[in-house]
Amino acid sequence: MPTHLFGGVLRAPVGVVCASVSGKISLHVSSSTFQGLGVTGGEPVSVELPQVGPSDGFYFVITNIGPPESPDLVLTDGTSTVTTVGAGRGTVVACDGACWYVALQG
Repeated sequence: MPTHLFGGVLRAPVGVVCASVSGKISLHVSSSTFQGLGVTGGEPVSVELPQVGPSDGFYFVITNIGPPESPDLVLTDGTSTVTTVGAGRGTVVACDGACWYVALQG
């Protein structure tokens, strides 16, 4: 039985990524669902989420695995900020085909 989220089927690529990042990165519908990202350098990192249309039903679990003094991860939909994730924090973002939403943050 499919799991429903925002009226659609919940979809997620398999995989976990733990990586050091800086500057800007882009996620795609083929990117791993679980992203453990450690910010290197002194500036926040922009994490661009995939385009909303083809992302209907997709979600990502994103954690800032950097040390306490690490800058934020700034999740964007390409034009505006969806949320920010501080060091040691995480979020779940989900797409309904029209927007990216914060489903859970902590």
